[in-house]
Amino acid sequence: MMGLQHLLGWRRTQPSRMIIPTSDEDGEEELFLPSEPHEKRRFEETRAEALPWMISTFTLGACLLVLLLLAYPASGGQSYEVGYATEMQAAIPQIELERVRFWGGIKADENGTFYMHFNPADNVRYVGKPTRELDAAWDRLAGQFIPLTQEESESVEGDISEHDGIYLAATAVQHSLHCLNYLRQAIYDDYYPSIHEIRPHIPEYWLHVDHCIETLRQEIQCAGDLTPVPKVWNEHAGQLLADIEATHTCRKFERILEWTETR
Repeated sequence: MMGLQHLLGWRRTQPSRMIIPTSDEDGEEELFLPSEPHEKRRFEETRAEALPWMISTFTLGACLLVLLLLAYPASGGQSYEVGYATEMQAAIPQIELERVRFWGGIKADENGTFYMHFNPADNVRYVGKPTRELDAAWDRLAGQFIPLTQEESESVEGDISEHDGIYLAATAVQHSLHCLNYLRQAIYDDYYPSIHEIRPHIPEYWLHVDHCIETLRQEIQCAGDLTPVPKVWNEHAGQLLADIEATHTCRKFERILEWTETR
C-alpha cells in the first residue's frame, strides 16, 4: 500500500505545511498554509497525463488479440494446410500445398472437331481405351490399404480391427481413386469381364457401382473447391465451352503417394 501511494505521489497523513515568502513594509515573514490541495492537484495532473498511455496500451492489446484470433482460427489450429483431427494422423506430416494447373479441357479444332487437351509435358494417361500402361498408372494411384501400428490406429475415428498384429486403413483420397478406377473399368466391361463376376464376400456389381458414385459425390462436396470454371467462347465450335484448365491450390498428392508406398 505504501509503495502504491508513493508511486501516486501522495499520502493521506496530517496536512503538511509549505512556506510561502511574502514581504510587507515591516519586512519578510513566513506564512504557513496547508499543502494538501496542491498535492491533490499534482495527482490529478499525473492521472490526466497517464490516460492517453492507458488508452493506447488497451488499443494495442485489443489489436494483438484480434490478430491472434485471425492467425489461430476457432477450429483450434486445424486447417487445409496443417490437417484436421478427423484425418489419418500418421499421414499429417506429408501435407504440403502446391498450385496445380488442371488439364483435360474439351477444345475444338479449326474443323469444329472436339478433342481433349492433355498436358504435353505429361506422358502418363488415365483415360482412353484400356491398356496395360493405363492399368498400371491407375493401380499406383489407388494403392493398397496401409498397415498402421497400434499407436497410429488409436487416432482413427470409429472401429478398426487388428489382423496379424497390424491395423489396416486407407486414406480417403486413395479409396476415392479406387472407386473412380472401378467406374472406369465398368465402362469397358468387355475388357474387364471379371468386374461383373459375383464372388463370395465381394459386393454385387451394381451395389459396388452405386457405392462408388455415392462416395465420390460426398468427397467432391466435402472438398468444396471454389476455383472458378469460366465459360469461354470457342470460334471453331461456335459455342461457349467450360474452361476447366485453371490453377488450383492442392495438397501435393505425389508426396502422400510416396509415403503410402513406403509403409
